[in-house]
Amino acid sequence: MNQNARKAKVRRYPAIAVPILFMGLLNLQPINASQSEKHSVKQSIELPIPQQNFSIKGKVTDTAGEPIIGANVVEKGTSNGAVTDIDGNFSLTIQNRKNPVVVTYIGYLPLEVAVINNQPLTIKLQEDTKKLDEI
Repeated sequence: MNQNARKAKVRRYPAIAVPILFMGLLNLQPINASQSEKHSVKQSIELPIPQQNFSIKGKVTDTAGEPIIGANVVEKGTSNGAVTDIDGNFSLTIQNRKNPVVVTYIGYLPLEVAVINNQPLTIKLQEDTKKLDEI
């Protein structure tokens, strides 16, 4: 098929046709100037705003200040989490700022920590003496 044959198949719409087509898709009615002066209608459309992920960092230690290696840091209500490194440090990308992080480690009491802005978290876990006595 040559260039001229392709051009013949392409439909050309006048400049006014495209806005009218979109208005039909959105169920909008065109109004003229005299109608708009009589009726001032204000409409607001609420669009969902996607959650923005952000990173938090922190350090998990025991009450003596020693780093806890391998502690679980999980965003509450999700499976999104991280594990502390050899120095007790972690980095985690949070999906929802309203969700606290839950820090757990065997032999220590679980702790929920609220996330405030992007400040580094310093988390001190307390030993669970009841469970240690059972072991």
